[in-house]
Amino acid sequence: MEVELTHDNSPIQKIKDNTIYLNIDLISSDEFEMYLAYNVRQILLPKLILETPRLILRKFELKDEDDCFEFLSDKQTCLDDGGYLPFTEKNEEYNQLMNKFLIDNGRLMIYLKEQHKVIGTINLMEVSDRAVECKEVGYVISPNYRRKGNAYEAVSNLVKLLLDDLKLDMIIAGCFENNIASKKMLEKLCFTFEGRKRKALWDAVEGPKDLLYFYREKIKINYQGGTIMFTYENVNPIFNKWLDILRLRNNWDIKLELINDDNFKKTGDFKIDPDDRKALLMINAKNPKNENVEEVIIHELLHLKLYPLDQLTEGLIDGHYNVDTPEYNTIYTQFMTMLEQTVEELTKCFLLQYGDNKELSYGRCKTMKSFNALYDGLKSIK
Repeated sequence: MEVELTHDNSPIQKIKDNTIYLNIDLISSDEFEMYLAYNVRQILLPKLILETPRLILRKFELKDEDDCFEFLSDKQTCLDDGGYLPFTEKNEEYNQLMNKFLIDNGRLMIYLKEQHKVIGTINLMEVSDRAVECKEVGYVISPNYRRKGNAYEAVSNLVKLLLDDLKLDMIIAGCFENNIASKKMLEKLCFTFEGRKRKALWDAVEGPKDLLYFYREKIKINYQGGTIMFTYENVNPIFNKWLDILRLRNNWDIKLELINDDNFKKTGDFKIDPDDRKALLMINAKNPKNENVEEVIIHELLHLKLYPLDQLTEGLIDGHYNVDTPEYNTIYTQFMTMLEQTVEELTKCFLLQYGDNKELSYGRCKTMKSFNALYDGLKSIK
């Protein structure tokens, strides 16, 4: 794929033979990324192949029809997917569906590498009733391969590709109210509940049924005066996701507050009322040193998770050493240093395992002197 910049009377955008043509006389610098991302999506999505640690998401192949029959012949799977009845045999109607899969650019097979088998599908559907470019995602997993993380691995990696890498504006997803597993997974994926669509689908058993709809938007990093700013729209879904993963909801009442104060120098911090079990998580929304807000949230929430151990250790130090003595200062500094290093290491582990944005931030490194700068300041030893 190549990109060529055009001028004058050329169309504002055009794709020909895997080359994207963009007229920079008609596209402002602020709009350029949007136009480029849109055209990249037009080329890549119809032939997408996405590999994850255990799975490959790819287009349907005729050899997949037997694997697909395993879940398309399961009654509950078909009812949960779209309220339709299962296939009882590979008849003409089933063959017609397989032919539709073959030409459907939005239909991806979920292929389990270890067993060389298709275990489900993901369907990316066009959405026309939004003011931004949006796709609806639906998925099916074969009953024998559920509760093993396959659906989460497939959908989370596809969502990350679409929103973070290909800059799609929004993804929506719907599910029946009684499909608890899908609701929980969408919440885990940082989708936000949007509302109920009344009598959205016909269920072959129950008749017209409502759909619950969820949405997730791409992270918008706002730049004001050259600085990065986070918004509640971006941060709240990530905050709620990690409250659940770290199992903090039952122990603490936690409120998120974005700080827009130049005097707030930290990227993240906490205020805690241990008696009332309340905590305020403060995130620097105006000029954070760390651009990965998910990493910041995990780090600060882990401090809250470890708060009882923190208080116990500080109490032991206070009970065995006199405050403001050299011994006290030494042991207290060592404890706080080790606590911070432990929390940071745990943050990396959680982020790399469960994070949607797995990129580690190196903001603090950028402010430090280079090795050569430090070396130049050393006196030679003779």
